[in-house]
Amino acid sequence: TAYCIMGETYILSDYELSKYYLDKGLQLMVAPTNKKMFKKKQMIQTTLDFLNIHFERDLDDMKPKNPAELAYLYVKKGMNQQADNLIEEIKRENGFVTPLQVFIQALARENMILMRDALLAFERNNDLFYAELPKNVLKLK
Repeated sequence: TAYCIMGETYILSDYELSKYYLDKGLQLMVAPTNKKMFKKKQMIQTTLDFLNIHFERDLDDMKPKNPAELAYLYVKKGMNQQADNLIEEIKRENGFVTPLQVFIQALARENMILMRDALLAFERNNDLFYAELPKNVLKLK
């Protein structure tokens, strides 16, 4: 939905605005009538989980269903070993990791070389928006 696109537009910069639009999108999906709508509802919920984790809101009440978001939650709670283990498990199951998962693992390991790899992976995928995540971490180091 357009609400979801607007919510994602602000996901790294404005918690309140992003949450507002994502919640509006989720309201439209209250009772999904088909598989496609159900999948879209799950995607919006995963995006909301990411938003809350990224801005460290309601972390103690969160129960992300997506393993990558759970790993990110572990990092934000200082449970770096659990986060790293979860990303390794994802890697074993899927045979690969996404740029976001590399980013999360780099945070968990506090490894700036791996963080650079995450940045390059985002850029290779032309995902310049989420490439801001590792860029911001690398600027701080």
